[in-house]
Order: sequence, then C-alpha cells, then structure tokens
Amino acid sequence: MLSRENVKIIAVAAGCLVVGLSLPAAAEQARAIYANNSDKVDGKHAVGAGASTAQRKGKLVATRPTTGRLPDNIIKKAPDASRLGGYTHAALRTIPVLVQGGALAGGASVTPAGEVVLPVNGSAAYSFVVPPDYKAGSPLSADMVIQHGNGGPCRATFRVEGESGPTSSGAISFVNRWRFSGDSILGTVSFPSGSGLVAAKKTATWRYSGTRAGQFILLTVTRINQAGDTCGSAAALRGLLIRY
Repeated sequence: MLSRENVKIIAVAAGCLVVGLSLPAAAEQARAIYANNSDKVDGKHAVGAGASTAQRKGKLVATRPTTGRLPDNIIKKAPDASRLGGYTHAALRTIPVLVQGGALAGGASVTPAGEVVLPVNGSAAYSFVVPPDYKAGSPLSADMVIQHGNGGPCRATFRVEGESGPTSSGAISFVNRWRFSGDSILGTVSFPSGSGLVAAKKTATWRYSGTRAGQFILLTVTRINQAGDTCGSAAALRGLLIRY
C-alpha cells in the first residue's frame, strides 16, 4: 500500500515526465517560427540603404553603413518643406531696398529720417541683382511708398525708367521695361486728404520675359511736372520693396 508521501513523489515524477515530453515539441515549434521570421522585424522584411524605392516598398530600410543615416530620398518631401517659419516661399520673395542706398540727381536729397525728397525733376536710382530662385520671365514689381508733406488731397506724377544686364552677349540693355498700370512709364499718385504728412502706395512692374537670375536691374524714379498735378511741394520716397 502506497503511503501519502509516496503518492506525492509519484505525482511529481509524472509531472516532470509530461513537461519533459512536451519540451522537444515546443522547442521544435519555436525553431520553426524563428526560421520563418528570422529576417523580419514585427513581421516586416528589411532591405539595405542602397535599395531602390521599388525594392523597399513595405519593408524596413537600414541606415547607410558609412554615415549611419537613411537615404536622401527616403521621403518624397518633408512636411512644410516649402515653408520657413510657417511662411510660404511666395510670402518671403521680397528684397528690401534701403532708400538711403540710392543715387540722387536733379536736386533730390535724403532727410535725416531716411526719406528721399523728390522735387520736380528730382530723381532717385536704385539697382539690385535678380535673386537665384527667380523664375525666368516672371514679373518683378517695385512697391513704392511716397509721402507728401503738406497734406492732401493732391496729385503728383512720377516717371519710372530702367536698364538691365548683362544680356546673353554680356552687354547692358538700355531698353526701359518698367511700367505703371496701363502700360505707361508715367504714373499719377493721389494723396489722401489730411493735414501734415500723408502717404500713398504706387507699384511699377518690370515687364521683360528675358530677365534671368543673376542679372542686375536699375530703377530710376523721377518726379515730373505734369498738367493736372496739384501737389505744390516736393514729394518723398519713403520706402521701396522689390517683389517677384
């Protein structure tokens, strides 16, 4: 007759036998699973950094062995790649031109505040280099803030002139391609009513399909005496912004 202690020993031995018999089968199953997924991470295959975009579809991509970095074309375009600080490229395509840097003629002068005073026949000339991201043939515009010191309303006329270069032959083109609205080199500025200083904005556009990045463009603004002008005193060019 088996004692209680013998029963315990037999039960333990039987349990060990079951475990011992099941281990080879479990190990074989684990080896099979490992063999099927030995080249995968979470079920996904991996390819090297030099794989083409077609070869790496749906797969993990390794970093380059020399740099530790992913391929340059791992993404087509980074989110917000066309923005800088949240602004689009179009919003930043401007060239601030300081009025103090202009060449003056015809009695024009610069005040301590920085504006260029243009009496009748007075002119201010500015030149700038077309930026490298300029798209050939696109228009360039010059936004001018013009100020009048004796209040308004009144009107004054301005003429825009310019040249560019170098051309394909290396020469300077003296053809004037600056235009106000209406395809005119003359533009009337209407100052609003008010006492003291009043200001208005006027835009001229450089219209030439042959303009290329790296060329220079000269802009000359002249205050002229035109029939119908009612501003008795000189006007002042307070600000100039080139955009494209």
